[in-house]
Amino acid sequence: MIVIFKKRKKKKNVTIKESPEWLKKSLIAVEQRPLNNIVDVTNYVMLDSAEPMHAFDAEKLEGNIIVRKAIKGEKITTIDGGEYCLENSDTVITDREKVLAIAGVKGGKGAEITNSTKMVILESANFNPTSVYRTSKRIKLETDASRRYGHGMSSIKAQKGMERALQL
Repeated sequence: MIVIFKKRKKKKNVTIKESPEWLKKSLIAVEQRPLNNIVDVTNYVMLDSAEPMHAFDAEKLEGNIIVRKAIKGEKITTIDGGEYCLENSDTVITDREKVLAIAGVKGGKGAEITNSTKMVILESANFNPTSVYRTSKRIKLETDASRRYGHGMSSIKAQKGMERALQL
């Protein structure tokens, strides 16, 4: 299975900044640490609508976004600094050079949002629940996203989550 998503029209010159107070307070109330306006919106949408989302720095991507099975032995450093060795049963999000995320589990450092980010790609998806569950358990990394995807998600949630994130 390989799915390729061509880069779509992106908003340029995005400003990464502190989130508004209402958003920070909403996240803190559910024990989430506010980071910045883009990441906070993706976390808020997940908590508000149950649709996990991820944001990529578009300028750090080499080519298109690809969703595929991992190659045994591929490695990823996640945004929290964890290092994982992948198996061919794991689903990953990549570009033509590197693994960007463990699909449905955790994003990687390779295209994370930073203060210098100027272009953003938002991801709202629906991943195979069995694959996400098994990967999460195998690598011993349980996240809010993996708990949701691991129980199965309606494909309608992905569309609704994206609509809400773009609205915010």
